[in-house]
Amino acid sequence: MDYRPQLNEGSIYTITNFLVEENKGNYRPVHNKLKILFNSTTSVSKFNGFDHSIPQSQFEFADYGTIASRCYDTTYLTDVIGILDYIGAIEEIKTRRRPTKMRNI
Repeated sequence: MDYRPQLNEGSIYTITNFLVEENKGNYRPVHNKLKILFNSTTSVSKFNGFDHSIPQSQFEFADYGTIASRCYDTTYLTDVIGILDYIGAIEEIKTRRRPTKMRNI
């Protein structure tokens, strides 16, 4: 059974009758030792409420050295949004229409 249509980001669920196994393999999205597996007897029901102890989001920021060290490591996924290494001064340049302010980043 495909449970994805029942699950929405930001909601809390009660999940019963699932399997737990060691989290191994390549390109893991999270740093957990264990993972849950749904099966044909798994039950999913939405929890109507809010639990302040569960964070809305969680990030794991990494410096450039950490990201570079993961280059050929396929254990975990690493999202790179960008590396900012230069911020220039605001300059005014002339375009065809009018002067425009620009900053090289």
